[in-house]
Amino acid sequence: MEWHTCLSEQFSKADAVHAVEPNATPTDAEFQSPLSLEYLELKLAVREIYFDFDWKSWAKAACLVQKEAECFYANHLLSDDFQTISQARALDMDLTEVLTIARQLMVDLGPRVDSLSQTLNALQKRPSNAKNRILQQDGQGEVELNVVQFTSAWQEFLTHVVSLEGLSRDIKLAYSSIAVDAAQQNQNQQREETPG
Repeated sequence: MEWHTCLSEQFSKADAVHAVEPNATPTDAEFQSPLSLEYLELKLAVREIYFDFDWKSWAKAACLVQKEAECFYANHLLSDDFQTISQARALDMDLTEVLTIARQLMVDLGPRVDSLSQTLNALQKRPSNAKNRILQQDGQGEVELNVVQFTSAWQEFLTHVVSLEGLSRDIKLAYSSIAVDAAQQNQNQQREETPG
């Protein structure tokens, strides 16, 4: 499952409300294991911090901006005209908006996800008999699967952010003062070559 699909499914408002029952207490059997408790706390934090956040739209926008940036990088990065400079500025503004949200997600959720990953790793390192007893006792098989999918998607998300940051750095070059000077020289040269 791709990171954007997983995050939007796990954290969409409807899913978060459904997954966290309003009458659930920490003593309920389904929330007994440390993995379940951490997963529940993560979903509660997301529900509280990002109550009206549209996960699906943001994830879709993040993927679209990456595709546009990669296309621009491949086809126009070294162009020396004012239209390209204008496109680069607009695209970098879109990248900046997506990256601002992504970085805030990393600040708000990163430590919780790291802790959840450590708890998952500790569970997975147990001998299979002990692990199976824990999973069967608390009915945690589905929770473990969700956590595995989520932590994997989170790592993909972090890779996506690094890629966007690199694209943003490169695209800034396309509208730097050097690029503007080159576009001006190109425009002046074209005027000189045009018979008039």
